[in-house]
Formats: sequence, C-alpha cells, structure tokens
Amino acid sequence: MQNLLRSIDRTEKKFILFIIGLLLAITVIPYLAGFILAGDDQVFTGINYLTPGDIPVYYSYLEQAKSGQVLFQNLFTGENQSPHLFNPLWLVGGVIASLFSLSSVITFQLLRILLIPLFVWIAYLLVSYLVEDKGIRKTALVFTVFSTGISAYFIPWLDKIFYRAGDYLHFPMDLWVPESNTFLTLFHNPLFILATTLLILTFLYWLLAIDRRKIKYTLFSGLACLGLVLLHPFMLVVVVAVIVVFLFARQIIGHKFNWREWYYFLLVLLVSSPSIIYYLYLLSQHQVFQAKSGQNTNYTPVWWMIFFSYGFLIILFLINLAANRQNRQTKYLFINIWFLVQLALLWSPLYYQRRLAEGLHLPLSYLAVLGLWVIYQRIQKLDNKSFCKQMAKQKVVLIFAFIIFFGFSNVLAVAQEFKNYLIKDRYYVYQSSEAFGLYDWLKANTNSSAVILAPAYQHNLIPGFTGRFSYWGHGVETLDFLNKYQLATEFYQSSDQDWRYQFLADSGIDYVVIDKQKEPELTWSDSNLDLVFTNSQFLVYRFREE
Repeated sequence: MQNLLRSIDRTEKKFILFIIGLLLAITVIPYLAGFILAGDDQVFTGINYLTPGDIPVYYSYLEQAKSGQVLFQNLFTGENQSPHLFNPLWLVGGVIASLFSLSSVITFQLLRILLIPLFVWIAYLLVSYLVEDKGIRKTALVFTVFSTGISAYFIPWLDKIFYRAGDYLHFPMDLWVPESNTFLTLFHNPLFILATTLLILTFLYWLLAIDRRKIKYTLFSGLACLGLVLLHPFMLVVVVAVIVVFLFARQIIGHKFNWREWYYFLLVLLVSSPSIIYYLYLLSQHQVFQAKSGQNTNYTPVWWMIFFSYGFLIILFLINLAANRQNRQTKYLFINIWFLVQLALLWSPLYYQRRLAEGLHLPLSYLAVLGLWVIYQRIQKLDNKSFCKQMAKQKVVLIFAFIIFFGFSNVLAVAQEFKNYLIKDRYYVYQSSEAFGLYDWLKANTNSSAVILAPAYQHNLIPGFTGRFSYWGHGVETLDFLNKYQLATEFYQSSDQDWRYQFLADSGIDYVVIDKQKEPELTWSDSNLDLVFTNSQFLVYRFREE
C-alpha cells in the first residue's frame, strides 16, 4: 500500500482536489438553492426528486440516534417491535446532530459532503493500483465520477412508452436510480457513498492480498466487507460471486489450483461473518424485519433500458474487450470479471436484483477508458492534419464531447433538481412552518412509542421529522402497505363513529392528524377523540380506548 500511495505524485493530488472541489460545487449548489428558495413561510426538507419516499426513512434513523438510541426501529409501520437495526453511519450522524443541535436535513447533507472526498480518494487509489499511466488514471477518475448513460436524449419518447413488463414499470436507471452511477450516488445519498467506498476497499485489499500474499490485506478486505454488509447486506452476493468467479477463472487459465487464494477468500468471509450472522438472525427471528425484507422488491429494467442507462460506456467496454482479448493479467482479469458478473446479477432470480447495480459503474468506467485509450492511440497514428487528431488536441472540444456523449443524463439530473426546488407547491420539498410546528409538538408531547395516523400527503414525513411511528408511510417499510392505505383512506372518509373507534383500537393508533387546509369540512365529535393540538393548518386528536 505504501508503494501505491507513493506512486501518486503531486500533480495527481492537485487533480484529485480539483475534482473533489468541482463535485462539491455541483452537488451542493442545488440544495443551497432549495434552502434559499424556501423563504420565510416554508421549510426546505432536503428531499430529492429521485427517491423522495426514501429520504424520510434515513431522517427517521437520524432522529432516533439523536434521541440516544443505538438500535433503530422501523417507524413507518405501527406493529409492535423491538429495536433491531444497527447502522453506524446514521448512529454517528445522529451523535453529531445532537452535539451541534443540527436538524436531520442538515446532518444528511453534511454526511454526504464529508464522504465525497473520501470516496474520490479511494476510487483513485483503485485506479492507481490498476494502471500506472497518469493520463489513464486521471481520465478514469473523470469517467468514474461524471459519466452516465444516454437516456436523457430519449425522454420525449420514454414518457410516452411507459414500458410495463412483469407487472412492473420499467425506466432507464440513469434517470432515477441513485446507485446506478457514481455521480447520482454522490449527488443524493451518503449511505450509498459509504457503501460503494467499502466495496472498493473490499476488492482493492483483496487484490493486494493475492498480489502481495499478505494476510493483513485479507483482514482489511474482510473488515471492509463487514462494514459493507452491515450497511447493505445484499452486496454480499456481489462480493462472493465476483471473487468466486475470479478464482475459478484465474486457476483455469493458470492450470493450477491455488489453495492459498481460497483460504484468503474464506478468511474474508470469516472476518465479515458478524454482519452476516446479524442479518441471518433478523431474517429468522424478527417478524417486522422479515416481513419488510420480503416485500422489498427491486426488479431490473429490460435489457435495452440497461443499455440506455450506460450508453457509450458499454460501446467503449466492447472496444476494449476486443482490443485486449489476449490480456490475462490478474488486475485486468479481475476488473472484467467484476463488471461482467455484477452485470449478470442484475437478472439473477433475486427479488432485489436492481439493488445489485451498486458499484457496477466503477469497473465499467475504467474499462470504458481503456477502450477510449485504444481509440486515442489509433488517432495518434493519423496524419497531423487530420480532423480527428486536431480535435483531440482541443481541451474545450473534449470537454463538450464528454458532456454530449457521456454526461448529459447527469446534467439533466442537476437541472431536474433545480426544477424540483422551483416548484413551491410540492409538499415533500417544502413544508409550511405550521407543519414543522406540528412536528415539534409531536416530538415534545408524545412518547417514542406513539403511533400516528396522518393524511396521505403527510404520513411519510412524520417519522422522518418527529422520530415517531406512522401507521403507514412507505411502500416497503410499511407492512401490508396497500391494505393500510385503503383503511386509512376510508377512516378519513367514514362518518361511522363505531367503525372509526374499532379501527383506531385494532390498529394501535394513539394520535390522528387532520390538515384543515386540505379537508376544512372534516370535524369529529367522537367521545374517544380529544383535541390536543391545533394551529392554523393542523388539528391533532388523541385517541382514548375505552
């Protein structure tokens, strides 16, 4: 590792700092705009357009950590449950928020900002290990953090297609899946940033272990895998599949069985086993976690949308594959197997197959740069007066070419975020000061086990901003979501007091929220409902079971 660090010279370090600064500027400015545009009568929630339903889940963990909890609960379902979720990222974030009196919105962005430099440095370490050429290293870093697919060019047609297959609406991943490429990961979610960083470290230390034949690197690989599985347990499938296929391929090519490398692999699994055992325990013993996991379906879009999702990167990968088909070097073999195996896993018979795209963009970006390097070398052999060679010397032309062919979907993502924050009536982006008055009251006047029923446009936000349970709130987190949605809708529409009483009693609901602006005619005189809070927008009733 020391030799690897020494191989990175001062100009490379300056380049890394420049990329970090550029990334921070691009990914922070939209959120700053959201805070500024909120004005005096609204509060910016920090929720992005890609996964607006998921962000409050992370906020709910931060709220629990701020209140001193180490093990978290699923606050988006009303069933009785014991604290069971351990996530060191949100735990540390909650402690920081508590120490400095930060909101969950600010803490979420702070974690993201702090993790971006770490990710960029670790990603450059991996590239530096794979190749010595400084130009390829820098280009690979640019492609790693900024490249994407070509789906943005097809939006006018995609919006009309709404391709549905297998009872699932398909859409290119570069337009909405944060883990599908590195830029979206860095732009939207600190959890995905840390998980992807740990994936890189798992594989980097694994390569160092078999290259240098040192146990300590195997232990480091196992520790990185331990953290990775703790954050995203499904990524164990990727780690195991990639390493196993690599070992078989390496030993078939070498016509020799190497027991030491299999021993290293088993050692990685042994070190990471606490995380594996922890999740196996939850899946077998914790009913709420078990039920939630069973409904967490994430299907991969159809193959041609995957092509759109990565576009010209796949074409460059194929060019590299053809040009370097005789290359059997360990590093090159591993990076190809990483990409091909993880790509194949997207269509594995697993209900969370799309989640396995996390980190796929990393090996693809590097291999695409190798393909680009093949083209560049061909161009260098052309006559000096040739158009292609002249264009290849123009940095401005190269920058615009990169944006057009490899970066436009990410440009659209940033523009879409600005557009998202300019629309002031999107409730999940901006909440009224009255709404935060409601949240503050719930936090101060209800106990941590309280279950709250709220209207459809408020149910998902209450756990994230109060740290209290919501009867329903998230398509995956809420058990039996559709049934609860129907019952909650019926509750607000029903005039039958007996039915309302029985519903609240059977569901274990403690408080009911009404938005007076949305439903001004809705009032109750039920003897078992006591009005305990009111402001210009909301009413809160406490349910008393007789």
